Amino acid sequence: MPILLPAIFLISSTLLAQTQFEIGFTYDDAGNRITREVILLKSPGEIAVEEGIVPDLCGDVHQKVFEGTAGDFIIAVYPNPTRESIMVEISGAGTPPAWTAEVYDSNGGLLFRKEANTGNAAIDLSGQHKGIYFLTILLPDGKNTWKVVKE
Repeated sequence: MPILLPAIFLISSTLLAQTQFEIGFTYDDAGNRITREVILLKSPGEIAVEEGIVPDLCGDVHQKVFEGTAGDFIIAVYPNPTRESIMVEISGAGTPPAWTAEVYDSNGGLLFRKEANTGNAAIDLSGQHKGIYFLTILLPDGKNTWKVVKE
């Protein structure tokens, strides 16, 4: 019996040392973090099934898509947090109209404005410092604002 306990401890320690994990976050519609979870990986790049956490083909983890509406259009913004760019997709009834994206710093100062005529566009934040920004999407029928975290 005394030899069995150290053997069990050694085996369980080895298994735990090989276990990989990631930290997953969920956010509300405004981009505020509401939960933090430790997610154990089954194997590298293969993530235990968790709602809102989706691995891409490279095994990277992306947070769920944030959506809002403006008139008859649905605005999707992802990934958040981001390291480089935020993707904006506008879909809905008919062809999306011309729209404008505005990025503000945490003090409310306008950093830049980007106009688009298609339903998809990337908002490049790679030149910005790590921190919290506000992304406003302006359509003829309304606007939506999201808090964006730049890592």
